[in-house]
Amino acid sequence: MPALRVLIVAGSAGRSDNYLSLFGSDGMVVIVRTGEVADVTLVDLTDPGSTWADGVMRSGPTLFLISEEASPALVAQATAHGGSVVSDRVSREQLLLALRAVAAGFEVREPEITPVRLRGESPPAAEQGVLTEREQQVLQLLGEGLGNRDIAHILTLSDHTVKFHLRSIFQKLGVRSRTEAVSTAVRRGLIML
Repeated sequence: MPALRVLIVAGSAGRSDNYLSLFGSDGMVVIVRTGEVADVTLVDLTDPGSTWADGVMRSGPTLFLISEEASPALVAQATAHGGSVVSDRVSREQLLLALRAVAAGFEVREPEITPVRLRGESPPAAEQGVLTEREQQVLQLLGEGLGNRDIAHILTLSDHTVKFHLRSIFQKLGVRSRTEAVSTAVRRGLIML
């Protein structure tokens, strides 16, 4: 797999240096400098008091990393500009997966940090994840590429029960295929790949 070229936009040089050590020298990620070609831009808004800055959006795929304490306005601005958003609680592996997904053209958002939830309003049913907890588990495993039999084994369900959950998921998401279900769930922030 080719190295992912990531441009880091951070409030301080020290923050940028932290990413050099986070991503290490395993060849999976190459940190590029301004003016170089990047596959994806990582905008770090985790400093306390981070505010939206003009010009923070770069051309091309962008992933915003925000703190869990970020203001609803900050999250709303990031998502309104079409940016993908994850919180600083994600693991290194999850951050790498999110960066790769965004570079490939997917939108990544953690359901817990969408602006609607931060404001305390009731999200629309489609965004709220009208899915039951079990359906969300099935959908996550589906997103990981598992077949019905493997999902049934992991969740200790029958194959028939997995099919029942999949039919319900398809209906609730308004889709007709497994691929469509995963794609829609990722776009809506119901699962993170």
